Amino acid sequence: MAAGRVDGPVKAYEPYPGVPERRGFEEIEVVWVLDYSQPSVETAAWQLLWRLNQHVRFVNDVTGILMPGSKTNLSVVVPPEHLPRRTLISNSFDELWTAYQQDPDATWLVEPPDADAGADVYLLAGVRTAR
Repeated sequence: MAAGRVDGPVKAYEPYPGVPERRGFEEIEVVWVLDYSQPSVETAAWQLLWRLNQHVRFVNDVTGILMPGSKTNLSVVVPPEHLPRRTLISNSFDELWTAYQQDPDATWLVEPPDADAGADVYLLAGVRTAR
């Protein structure tokens, strides 16, 4: 792992103010995550950072970076009165269709899992609402 002591202010889009050196995890005093990892190693990088976060102090906690932004974890950080009455999280059309048929008067907002950055979002107006 490359790490190093900062010897000046850290500024956006400027070189790291210090000399990076090779260090083991046990030598790290504090970690500050400044950017997301490359997509090809993203899962492994976040898992390693999360493991490290269990033993080393972080300026910005890894869980705080990853969890609140995910719609599947909203119920952990948003009070229930600010969430939809009913939520179904699934990538199965059959499961969604079954739930929709059980309550056809409900209005549904259907969005694919976190892969499309807000694309392909559909509003299914309930039977009573559509008239």
